[in-house]
Amino acid sequence: MQKRQKLLYIIIWTLAAVLLSWSQASAAHAGGVRGDDPVFETEIRCLQIDGQTIYGEIYMPEGEGPFPLAIVGHGLGGSHRDVARYARDLHDLGIAVYVFDFRGGGKHVKSSGDTRNMSLFTEIEDMEEVLKQAASWPFVDRNQIILAGGSQGAQVAAITASRHPTEVAGVVMLFPAFVVKDYVHLIFDSLDQVPDEFNLMGWITIGKKYVEDIWDYDPYKEIGSYKGPVLLLQGDSDIMVPVSSADQTARCYKKIDYKVIEGGGHGFLGESYKTAIRYLKEFFQKNYHGISD
Repeated sequence: MQKRQKLLYIIIWTLAAVLLSWSQASAAHAGGVRGDDPVFETEIRCLQIDGQTIYGEIYMPEGEGPFPLAIVGHGLGGSHRDVARYARDLHDLGIAVYVFDFRGGGKHVKSSGDTRNMSLFTEIEDMEEVLKQAASWPFVDRNQIILAGGSQGAQVAAITASRHPTEVAGVVMLFPAFVVKDYVHLIFDSLDQVPDEFNLMGWITIGKKYVEDIWDYDPYKEIGSYKGPVLLLQGDSDIMVPVSSADQTARCYKKIDYKVIEGGGHGFLGESYKTAIRYLKEFFQKNYHGISD
């Protein structure tokens, strides 16, 4: 690839990252937890892994349970606050939702860890630990645990489900960012060029470990082994993840509901968010028992 074209792609991705930061802030503000909401209760629940802490919050529906549980991971550089609004707006279905921070997942996470030690594979380890511990929570129907996420969190959910197919009852991906590998290959021609730490897209400092872990890894060879129900929601105005990338992801699965949302960006807002919630409710109602209409 010519240097000029390569530079153009890098500029576009960097601008997209700036817009994503703005949209995440807007989404977190619009969907922030309301502590006085009388309909459901939240509980802080932290987990331990390798001497470090994973911070998370459980959104509980009304009733006795056990409930289906959705475990939701955030995107690269984000936090649990970015996905908390989905928990709030899905509470009437009668499902419990656990939103958590990946270790080193961003500047504002409450979990342990440093962004320079974080990678796709450390986030998979985090979601695997959450899955393992959540199966023993007394209010959880262990036969109905769904893994979900946005952006990189969606990729983490898909890979984790493929490695634990009997423990996962479904996967939900929102604008899955399988394209990050393409971006790092745009920046660097070889692993030898990757410094020990650097700023990715102008908004998160990561370490060489992040690039090393994904350099030769092909998630498409792995995720399609999962045979349970899958929902993929992609915006047609996403400037970070093109629809063609979501198309490629969708082709990996035989049992998938794939929806392209008009006007949706890398992070659903406004009407695209309302559409996403409608598709999410339809998916849960179709595939899981004990879900309210």
